[in-house]
Amino acid sequence: MTTPVRRWASVMLIPALGLLTSCGIPTTGVVQSGVPASGLVPTIRVYYVTGDVLYGVSRRTAAPPDVGSAVQVLLKGPTPGEQSAGLRTLLPSVASPPTSLFPTEAPTLDQSSAAQTSKWVQITSRKDRVDIRLTVAMGGKTELAAAQLICTALAAERVGAPGSRPLPVTVTAAEGREIRSSDTACPD
Repeated sequence: MTTPVRRWASVMLIPALGLLTSCGIPTTGVVQSGVPASGLVPTIRVYYVTGDVLYGVSRRTAAPPDVGSAVQVLLKGPTPGEQSAGLRTLLPSVASPPTSLFPTEAPTLDQSSAAQTSKWVQITSRKDRVDIRLTVAMGGKTELAAAQLICTALAAERVGAPGSRPLPVTVTAAEGREIRSSDTACPD
């Protein structure tokens, strides 16, 4: 049998628990605190040279890259740490002035193409191919310099349009020679 004191204590326990759980903290609505998490940060591979061999390094990007933005990252050159590890570029850096320029005409574009131009590189992307034109002579290292551009462009296409086959890339050297992506082996 329960005593009146026990019955009274059990009846008073319920409101006491309600007071303890509220603790006097007011409720708030939704608090905005920035952009929601969006998953992985896109990265691209840019290709530098060590000895006479291509070597790919990863770079973070703000958005899925296109060929033009990937080439701009490539033209910035290797980081100081990468340079001390023996990586270098055969392409002129963004900061260096171009030499041995040949006259550049504005590319003829159709409705489905886009052109991006820098002092050293002209990039024309069409729906069926990517053309890169060097405006600077690379000397005896033209093939390896072109491979840096081709492999970087192909890597950007794979990130920008995952699952689709990359467009063929052709680099035209300043002296007029063409180097095609089908003739270039890109390391992973």
